Amino acid sequence: MKLADWLEWRQEKKQDFAKKLGIHPSYISHIIKKKGGRRCPVDMAEKIEQLTDGQVTRLELVWPDNQS
Repeated sequence: MKLADWLEWRQEKKQDFAKKLGIHPSYISHIIKKKGGRRCPVDMAEKIEQLTDGQVTRLELVWPDNQS
């Protein structure tokens, strides 16, 4: 599941999720939009995977192009 879809499904604001991660909300937008070709760092992807109970996987965040 994509992070944007998970946030919408949970009705959770980016700001609130960012606070749980200890990052700035704009960084969540970068991860969702993959702005500038940036990939999510592995350590951040692991935290997101944990916070979403594995519904958003680190593989999806780090290598989104490899998903079918």
